[in-house]
Amino acid sequence: LRLLHAGYQVSLYEKCPQVGGVIQSISNKSGYADYDSFASIGIHPYAYRQIFTDIGLNWHDYFSEIHLDELYRLFYEDGSFFTVRKNMLPYTSHFESFYKEPFIKYNDFIKQFYQKYLTAYKMILSEPLTHFEDLMTIENLSALIKLNPLLSASYAINHRFNNPKLRDFLLFQAYYMGFPPSHISQLYATIPACTQTLGL
Repeated sequence: LRLLHAGYQVSLYEKCPQVGGVIQSISNKSGYADYDSFASIGIHPYAYRQIFTDIGLNWHDYFSEIHLDELYRLFYEDGSFFTVRKNMLPYTSHFESFYKEPFIKYNDFIKQFYQKYLTAYKMILSEPLTHFEDLMTIENLSALIKLNPLLSASYAINHRFNNPKLRDFLLFQAYYMGFPPSHISQLYATIPACTQTLGL
């Protein structure tokens, strides 16, 4: 869309019957539901809004955002469940009672890893990085050291929390990447931090 807006002729080539690559939806033959073949949810609402702005349109004319307090509900094998809300502060005692972990430790994790996401977004995710030198700047190298992407997502969470249910809660979204959390960077542990902070 950005290229079209800039006046370029654009052609899409796709080996599958429909465009989308790994983020296409696959229809269930039984007709009950469709499912995505890979993660296809934009983490940051800014990404949705920005593409409209970049091509001279007002996103308000095309969609509206509905802000929800209750984000999703986690169900566990023992029959228990926990409701994740955008604002968890009023539910601090329930959180601590359910997970047997200090809420402040959870809140610190969310803040720290959301900040990691913002750093990664500014440094990598929003930049073309068409040349190796684009990444190898003093500012980017300094940020990379702080991000420490070589640590795994499971390490980032397991060394902070002891409760298996809380660990599962914070790790299950990393499976969107198609790999075990022990095999992917701790940067993917920013996903629950984003969903909690942004209310996704």
